Amino acid sequence: MTIIKCSFCGKILNVRENESVVKCNYCARTVIVPTANRDRKINGTITHAQILLHGDCNYNCIGCIGKSAMYKNLPSNINKYPLPGFTNFMEMVNRIGIKNIAVSGIYAEPLIYDKIDELVDDIRKEAQQDVIITLHTNGSRALSRIKTINKFDKVTYNPVSMGKSRKRTITGNSYEIPWNRIVEETEIPAKVAFTTIRSIRGREKIELEMAKSVGFKRAVIRLAYGEEIKSLYNLLSLKPIGRVNGNVVTEYKGMEVTIWDYTMSTINCLYLFPDGVIRDNFILNELNTNPYTENDKQDEKKKKIRDTFNELNAIIFGTDYSGTSSGTNYYTTNRYDRND
Repeated sequence: MTIIKCSFCGKILNVRENESVVKCNYCARTVIVPTANRDRKINGTITHAQILLHGDCNYNCIGCIGKSAMYKNLPSNINKYPLPGFTNFMEMVNRIGIKNIAVSGIYAEPLIYDKIDELVDDIRKEAQQDVIITLHTNGSRALSRIKTINKFDKVTYNPVSMGKSRKRTITGNSYEIPWNRIVEETEIPAKVAFTTIRSIRGREKIELEMAKSVGFKRAVIRLAYGEEIKSLYNLLSLKPIGRVNGNVVTEYKGMEVTIWDYTMSTINCLYLFPDGVIRDNFILNELNTNPYTENDKQDEKKKKIRDTFNELNAIIFGTDYSGTSSGTNYYTTNRYDRND
């Protein structure tokens, strides 16, 4: 029998057969019992899942969300195997048919996790469908654990900054990462990712040039909340060439650069948190919606996001949501169907 936990408090729900809605005996929240069809109907198709490690990182980044009040009370799971909630998480992944699974961290560097090889093996063993497993890492241990990295299907390197002195200032880590060797020995599709406000605000051009010089062919610039996308287009003279999961893919001097705005993302993701609770939102806030929780504001929220998306689409492409302008289709093809 599948154990279903409350999406808010994490306690086990008392669900009778064929029951679709149940009230949690612990937090008194009304929770919709998940099924594959209901998951898709309530919050769109959930196509991605993410396992969040927490508790140990070799960087001490300024402004790290993992040290914020929102996450500071989460228990560490980076020294636990199997991870709390893993079995329930994979049951949910299989029930929905999720094919994209990422391993990342809140306050953690995933390659510090001693059992990460076993975790990858367990995901493939438990998945009832072919899955694409992506690793998110700061790259500091990449060279020594390159064999582990190559067990994944894709990798996103998050260096904070390619500049040695700037990285040291932000992370407190002075180790110089041999990116050229790492890129050369990475056998799976790889990209480099930066976040504007924390690491490269005003340095986007410099960071992209440095990433290009060591061999990266793909990059992602993640916009922090409040950052404007239009300034990047002016700064970098970016040329839009497609879309991925609601965000714009551009070309910069032969590099493929995705401008990632979380408010524009069309991804619906399932998260396994360090405490073993499975949620559909990375932000721990009672006001956030959950695919298994009734919330009258969900449709209104999605409409506002979609309206903003359409407006931005018109600004960038001179087109509407249909994705066409002067006969040109800017919507994504399979080439851009990736877990960014």
